[in-house]
Amino acid sequence: MSADTRTYFFPDVISEMRQIIADFDGNEVFFAGMLNDDGIVCSVSDAAHGNDRSVPVQMDESRKCDVLIHNHPGGNLTPSQADIAVAENASENAQGFFIVNNDVSQVYVVVEPVKRKNLKQIDVQSAGEYLADGGPLSVMSENFEERGVQIELLQKIAAVFNRNGIGVFEAGTGVGKSYAYLIPALIWASQNQQRVIISTGTINLQQQLCEKDIPAAEKIVGTNVKFLLMKGRQNYVCRRRFEDAGAQRELFGEDTDDVISEVCSQVTGNIDAGDTFAEAASKTGAFPEYALAMIKAGETARQIVFDVREGSATTRFVLRGSN
Repeated sequence: MSADTRTYFFPDVISEMRQIIADFDGNEVFFAGMLNDDGIVCSVSDAAHGNDRSVPVQMDESRKCDVLIHNHPGGNLTPSQADIAVAENASENAQGFFIVNNDVSQVYVVVEPVKRKNLKQIDVQSAGEYLADGGPLSVMSENFEERGVQIELLQKIAAVFNRNGIGVFEAGTGVGKSYAYLIPALIWASQNQQRVIISTGTINLQQQLCEKDIPAAEKIVGTNVKFLLMKGRQNYVCRRRFEDAGAQRELFGEDTDDVISEVCSQVTGNIDAGDTFAEAASKTGAFPEYALAMIKAGETARQIVFDVREGSATTRFVLRGSN
């Protein structure tokens, strides 16, 4: 169902598109449009020109815009199969897709555009002060020593967040790289309610970040964020195979036999693939000191992590719901 273009376009944009279509003899034109804060198309650029039946999609321009637009010279705004394919790609990129007639009076909204979110920039100077002499870290640490290179690195990373850019930085041992990227990440995630992904080169660093550095950085910044440790699938065991292994006790030493029995009977025998995390966690109540269960109501129990401690030794079990 088509709608009045004045609902979706600024009047001067409608006039501009109408003129461009006329300049190209009423043939199809591909436009790249930008939205204002209210989700209205406030500017367009004509990126490609076709014939009376089709027009190519200019990929470079399409990546930069908020909404893809093209006209149907015949006036029938029903999307073709080619239009649907373009719309699917646009949707995957959080872009809208519109079809208009030649006088740009009617629009068929194939995919609604996503309104731009106003992101709060990191105050680069203030961010550096968290690690400066007299800042929160200096108050928390007895052996604090200001590191100018660390502050410089933090501020450069913060600037990359602000411009949604790409930054490549190299720093040697002892610079304090973890705080230099964690503090801007925490500030950005907290004030913009956006997810930040941190990828590490080793599992040990993953553990260090989650168990030590992120909690410490939260105290420095004075904020709390939700964070989750995710590992590659090679770090997880198949539930069925774990049960099979538990049935073959000759694979284990006598000193771990009781622990294996307890885990197998109390966990794998009780958790169902359809359990929520809360339900799965409640079934581990027989040995809560062993269970580090991720609780998130409404999601299925894809994986549960257990640290089984016997004296000074720790064995980690990661159980996944059966396929």
